Amino acid sequence: MTQLSRERLEQYAFDDRMCNVNDEIREMARRLLAVEGQEPVAYMYRDKLHADARFSLEPRFGNWSPEDINEYEITETKLYAAPQPAPLAQPVQVPDECDYDVIRSVVR
Repeated sequence: MTQLSRERLEQYAFDDRMCNVNDEIREMARRLLAVEGQEPVAYMYRDKLHADARFSLEPRFGNWSPEDINEYEITETKLYAAPQPAPLAQPVQVPDECDYDVIRSVVR
């Protein structure tokens, strides 16, 4: 899997000189940038002793020894708030009328 740097995502999202980048790719890059900057708002913990999960506003892995984590199979899941989509640089213009003959010739 290829790792995209923050700089590369910013190019995809905001640089109009990038070739072969459509609006969908730009929107995905903007959303990835929005998510990348987020911090967890809470943590969920599960272990093999409890049927239900426990929640905390602070990370608690430091409170358990490595032996306890392994023995009780304690897992931590970071919980994030829903990301806010990045604002569009320009609204997309959609034509009122389409030339369906051109679309049909391309689709065939």
